[in-house]
Formats: sequence, structure tokens, C-alpha cells
Amino acid sequence: MSSPCLANAITVSLHSIAADEPAAPLPPAPAPSAPASPEPQRAEEPAGAQSGGATAVAERPAQAPSTPKLDKMPPYKVLLHNDDHNDQDFVTIAIMQIAAVHPVRAFRIMMEAHDTGVGLVCVTHKELAELKCEQLQSKGLVATIEPA
Repeated sequence: MSSPCLANAITVSLHSIAADEPAAPLPPAPAPSAPASPEPQRAEEPAGAQSGGATAVAERPAQAPSTPKLDKMPPYKVLLHNDDHNDQDFVTIAIMQIAAVHPVRAFRIMMEAHDTGVGLVCVTHKELAELKCEQLQSKGLVATIEPA
């Protein structure tokens, strides 16, 4: 999408080229209040230079890549506790469904809880940790969260 000033500049330039006349100076463009996307800045032409209607565009200097700024939310661990009421297959399937992990990973989490009393399901921000904990509890499993 082009702006009206750009369309006028192109029209003036095309008419100048067709008539073999130097291009008339363009009126200053109104300053945009908030540009939708960054555009290259126009370079000023020297006083005696004739460009035949073309507009020079200055390239912005390359910026060093920076790491994106992310909102740092404190991490929480979702812990699955061992119980004697649920079958190992049921626990493995529940972990696969809720934590969206591979069956082998779900089996290892279940075995960690079985062997040591507690297994680490995932580490995430508090809101998602609470959700996953409640989902595990809704399946009849014993789960808690704690700061990582």
C-alpha cells in the first residue's frame, strides 16, 4: 500500500522523465504520527545533483542482534507423588495426556515417582503448573507444585 505523497512523487517523476525535464522539487511530506512499519530514511541530495526523478534511499545501519526481552515468570515444578491406589499403566497414560510427553518419558516420570516417592512432571510458570496439577488431581493422582 502506498501513501498519497509517494504516489504524487512517482507521478511527478514519471511526467518529468517523459518530458525530459528535470523533476520539480517535491513538497515536504507530513510527518506520520506513528508509522506502522519502519521505512528507510531518505537521504538529502546535493544542491547540484540531478537524479532524473529518482529518489535516493539511505540504508539504516545494521543493528547487532539482541536477545529478545521476555517477561521472566518464576518457574514452578509440577510433582507427581507415589500412591498405592493407581495402576502404573493408568498413571503413565494420564501423564502422557496431561503433560503431552512421549510414552517413554511418561513411563520414566511414573517410575521416578514409584521408586523415590516423587517424580518431576514438568517445570513451567505458576498458572500452567497449577492447571497441570489440577488435571492430574482430577484423574485421582497425588500432585503438587512448588517453586523451582
